[in-house]
Amino acid sequence: MKIKNSRRDFFRILAVILCFCLGAGICSLSRLTLVSFSTTAVCFAVGALVSGGVLWKCRLWTWLTGSSAFLPNYLCHSVCTGIFVTALFYVCNYCFSDDEAGHIEKTVVENKYYKVRHRTRRVSRGRYTQGEAYNVYYLKVRFGDGSFRDFETEHAKYARLHKGDTMELFISGGLFGYPVVKYNKVTKYTRVSSYRQSH
Repeated sequence: MKIKNSRRDFFRILAVILCFCLGAGICSLSRLTLVSFSTTAVCFAVGALVSGGVLWKCRLWTWLTGSSAFLPNYLCHSVCTGIFVTALFYVCNYCFSDDEAGHIEKTVVENKYYKVRHRTRRVSRGRYTQGEAYNVYYLKVRFGDGSFRDFETEHAKYARLHKGDTMELFISGGLFGYPVVKYNKVTKYTRVSSYRQSH
């Protein structure tokens, strides 16, 4: 019995870690996908909630929760399925995009900023604490249709670019028809002095 419970606890922890990893992937790729994140999230959330009404009795969920009650299994199905399907959509749409159907689009740097993060430092076995601080750099760019996107960038590019500069991005055709930004295929940038003088 103890071995069975330990195995269940292991897979519970594994499921939580996997959900966090998929959530991080969703956050990263949603910035590179030119579709409203809120619209995508709502669609998949509704699908997961609806399917949970039928699939909550699935043996996987009842074994994972250790309960045959409706609520814990329904919530487990809805959360895990919603995160997994959303991540699958973003990953497949980006990784299997058609670069041959892509194009170069000029964007304008509207702002640049950085966030301070901290590395994790191990102090003893099983114990970790906040470690050394480091900066993560971002560019906020405006597309021709008026929409905005924030991109993480390296410090060298962050230092070179200024508000008002024009930057060319490669837009690829996503697998599901939603364009994606291949930020690592940025071709060039130019300084727009007239913009800087008027602001």
